[in-house]
Amino acid sequence: MEETPKYLNEIDILNNLFGNKNIALDTALSIRMYYALFLNKPIITTDDTFTATEANKFGLGFSVNPENLKGIGDELMDWYNNLNVMDINHKREAYRNDVIENNKQFYQEIGRIFNE
Repeated sequence: MEETPKYLNEIDILNNLFGNKNIALDTALSIRMYYALFLNKPIITTDDTFTATEANKFGLGFSVNPENLKGIGDELMDWYNNLNVMDINHKREAYRNDVIENNKQFYQEIGRIFNE
């Protein structure tokens, strides 16, 4: 666990391909998505998953259909080389602020419940 930041700093793209068409995979929100968000790292996700939907909201998600991988390497490189940094920074800031605010509200509510 203590080496996670070191490895994350050394990578260019996070891999979050776990498949889909399974309720657990389709609805999970991966910690790797938060790494992508807070570390400004692109993330490869699987189409039709919650993680893909959310990562695409802040501009760093590259969604893959696991049943059609032909030419995926070229598509990924084209996407990566054409990322709009200014657009991503704007989307990331807004999404990150929402995450921070939601966490703050969550902890306030937990505190209220346990302090009643």
